[in-house]
Amino acid sequence: RAGGVGAWGARPLLTHAGAGATVLLVALAVAGIVGAMYFQARVDRVLNEMLTTCKAVSQGDFEARIIGNQEAGSVGDLVWSLNELIDRTDAFVREAGASMHYVSQNRYFRRIIEKGMLGSFRVAAQTMNQATDAMGAKVAEFNDVMDKFEAALQDMVTAADTAAGQLNGTASEMERTAGLTSEKAGVVASAAGDASMNVQTCH
Repeated sequence: RAGGVGAWGARPLLTHAGAGATVLLVALAVAGIVGAMYFQARVDRVLNEMLTTCKAVSQGDFEARIIGNQEAGSVGDLVWSLNELIDRTDAFVREAGASMHYVSQNRYFRRIIEKGMLGSFRVAAQTMNQATDAMGAKVAEFNDVMDKFEAALQDMVTAADTAAGQLNGTASEMERTAGLTSEKAGVVASAAGDASMNVQTCH
């Protein structure tokens, strides 16, 4: 009987232990659900911020960033990567815009700074810089040709002015010579008339 009493007395203890384990499992399950919901809420918040930022960038707003990222793991890495993508795109757009601004004014000294640019950004920057160099060289060559043409044209104008001056001088000299010739002819004619009168007087 003593043994029977002991066996029956152990059952309530086992029952209490099982109930405690069940409560613990339920508590862990609830905690897990609450934790998952909290984590899901944080992920949703970050995704919404990323979505808003992406939409802003797609509209040309390269000032948009996700500020105050405190997420860890893959979510945090995703946020940093998005910000970095915007940073690199913004840098390229700014550099290209500054270079093309001066090109539009026929000034070709401004190059896109290639330092820090990677992949296709760097290739595009190099291509645009090469195009700017080529345009600058062509313009410089054209300006050199125009300078030489203007110099040659100026020489022609100077030569024409000199020739015109010489022609005017020659014409004046010819006019003076003609006047002297006419004057001498008049003197000769007068002398011939006097001689003729003298001959007639002698007769």
